[in-house]
Amino acid sequence: MRPCLHLQNVIGRFYPKNMLATVKYQVATYSGEVKVNCSPNDEDNFIIAKAKKILRQSSGSLPFGYESWKVVNREYEYFH
Repeated sequence: MRPCLHLQNVIGRFYPKNMLATVKYQVATYSGEVKVNCSPNDEDNFIIAKAKKILRQSSGSLPFGYESWKVVNREYEYFH
């Protein structure tokens, strides 16, 4: 029996594996939230660029008009 491997498995169950950022947006008359994978060192501008890319890929081109983007939360996602 290898106690080190067992301990790694137990610790690994609750260790943060991924970080998610929540970005709120308003584009013309559309608004909502986008979840984006990120790292703790990513700047807000980089995260917002990723959110714009995700939104464009899912809904096509964005309408012309007022745009507001804000990173409202960053949190670790824990896997069990």
